[in-house]
This record gives sequence, C-alpha cells and structure tokens, in this order.
Amino acid sequence: MFLEHVNFTVSDLDRSVDFYTRLFGFKVRWKGNLDDGRPAAHIGDDRQYLALFEAASPGQVENKMTEVGLPFWFRGG
Repeated sequence: MFLEHVNFTVSDLDRSVDFYTRLFGFKVRWKGNLDDGRPAAHIGDDRQYLALFEAASPGQVENKMTEVGLPFWFRGG
C-alpha cells in the first residue's frame, strides 16, 4: 500500500516547491493556476506526488501539540 498523493495548502507556493523538492528529491510534475486563479503545483515522481495549493489569504496555523495537525517544521511553507 502507498499514498498516491497528499494535498497541502501553503502560504508561498514557490518557497514550498523549493523546500519539498530539495527535501524529497521530487520533480515538478505540473505547475499552474486553479480555476480561482490561485497558484498550485504537483511535485513528485511517476508514482506519488504532493499537491500544493497556495492559500487564498495569509494566515498561520498555531503549533499546538495537543491538537490534530502538522507541526510548523514539517509544513515547510
């Protein structure tokens, strides 16, 4: 079993693409705009990828170890 893809909403698409391609050695499979104009990209290989979507407005998720979510160091963007 494997995960084909995982979706992430990020604050800066280009910065996140750079971070995750260097971290995992992935390549950009697709980069463009969503129907609402927001930038997005798929990075990965032939079997799996990360779908990165730039947030519509700035913001930050609080890093609370007692709640569900990803810690800041892992979000990368």
